[in-house]
Amino acid sequence: MTTYSITTPVADLPFQMKQTFAGESVFVKNAYVAYLLTSSGFTLITDTDYPSYHSYAVTSITRVGSVATVTTTTTNTLEVGNTVVISGAVETEYNGTFTITGITTPGSVFTYTVSGTPATPATGTITAYGGWTTVPGIVYLDDYIFVGRTDGEIQNSDRNAFTAWDALSFFTPDKEPSLLVRIAKSLNFLVAFKTWDTQFYYNADVAPPGSPMLEQESAYLKLGCAAAYSVVEFDGGIVFMSQRDQNQRSREIHLLNGLTPQKLSDAYVERLLNADDLATVYSLYLSTAGHQFYVLTLVTSGITIVYDFANKSWAQWSSLSAQSPQSVISLTRDGYTVTASVEDHGFSDGDPVTMAGANETEYNGTFNIRYVDDNTFTYQIPDAPDSPATGTITATGYDEAYLDAVAYATVENLDVTLAEVSGTISALDRDIYQDTDVPIDVKLRTALFDYGSDNETIITYCRPIGDRVAGKLLIRYTDDDYNSYSRYRLTNLDVARPQLSGLGSTKRRAYDVRHTADTELRIEALEIESTKGYT
Repeated sequence: MTTYSITTPVADLPFQMKQTFAGESVFVKNAYVAYLLTSSGFTLITDTDYPSYHSYAVTSITRVGSVATVTTTTTNTLEVGNTVVISGAVETEYNGTFTITGITTPGSVFTYTVSGTPATPATGTITAYGGWTTVPGIVYLDDYIFVGRTDGEIQNSDRNAFTAWDALSFFTPDKEPSLLVRIAKSLNFLVAFKTWDTQFYYNADVAPPGSPMLEQESAYLKLGCAAAYSVVEFDGGIVFMSQRDQNQRSREIHLLNGLTPQKLSDAYVERLLNADDLATVYSLYLSTAGHQFYVLTLVTSGITIVYDFANKSWAQWSSLSAQSPQSVISLTRDGYTVTASVEDHGFSDGDPVTMAGANETEYNGTFNIRYVDDNTFTYQIPDAPDSPATGTITATGYDEAYLDAVAYATVENLDVTLAEVSGTISALDRDIYQDTDVPIDVKLRTALFDYGSDNETIITYCRPIGDRVAGKLLIRYTDDDYNSYSRYRLTNLDVARPQLSGLGSTKRRAYDVRHTADTELRIEALEIESTKGYT
């Protein structure tokens, strides 16, 4: 396998890729740099008209007061407001990162503000490195590559020549005075997502000099994009987090199918969107097992929400990570119930806990525990080993966090995801029911229902309807609008008609279902048998 290194002035920025026609090349960029991958190699885009950081040799730097004047040896494309990094001056006050304050001679002379009173002219072998940065998104349309500058201009490469760029080949979406957030492609249109509105452009083959694009005026949307990295392109359209205007917190999730937006989010999802600061957002499209998913992670809130296009429903996805093992003081058995003594264990009722280190191996494994108190919990085992257990025994719980996935691809008929921090690539396999040996914590919750009256209703049984598998399901309920819950109770899914009975009476109830076993789970419904009681 051939590998290529990428050099970028700012570390840890996400890169994006766009394949051109028939996979002949791949355009790769982040905000600062761009590369073109072809069969002949990996080429840095050095054309100074590409909106990126470029390096320029400096002929001289002179100073009058606090104003430093820089002359470059070659033509530059720097503009007022650009960031520039000066290095190599013997008089170190000239070195550093600065904002260009003026253009004295376009293409060759610019100014910036310097601190102190360094000698003038500056000496040394000096370079200037800087320019524009680009917003997320790459569009490949009719043999052009398009990228968007942070000042709002959208520039295109020469046709079929993706390393060649012309300073005059650009257009600026300016129907409303809002910032460019991202560009994308829908059908044969370039979509310019801005802060408070969205504009569409098509290839009109306008003759150069200038961009070949013209605006599709009739498709204008008063919907902006709230987060650049909420945008996902797939064969069914573009999904993005929208916002309407600066006077209201109106974040929603929309599907842009062609030129028409369709709202996907509900009130519960929008409450989450509006509560987050959007400092870090990840999204991806994932297709597996006959389902297509839009996956959105709000890192500040620590939550991943997922839209299933097949079921037209939202869910929350998460991942578990092992905590530090805790020492078990004692482990005793009464029948098939094991009592563990662990000081300040911090576990909750129903949590999966991995027990290890017992010489009597029947005590070891991952179990759903029953909370007794802060220092005690119990769990069930199928055998009857000697009691008390011996050995150096530990109990390990799990922390739940947002789903650690930022990208998706299909490789050799495998669906794979890329982890955010570790860079681990994981394959999705329908025959594996754990996440790299860590339980998958499935939680389902019903709506509240009152059985059609204000009378007490006696619940005869609760029966999960689903596949018969070798595993257990945990069920609990709330009778006070989710404020408090009963204890979890286990029901065996490996019987013909699994059910729980002795569930008391209620006026208004909802159920929670939980599954962490290393077995397949497919639940269709909860069947509730009830009898109307009295007022």
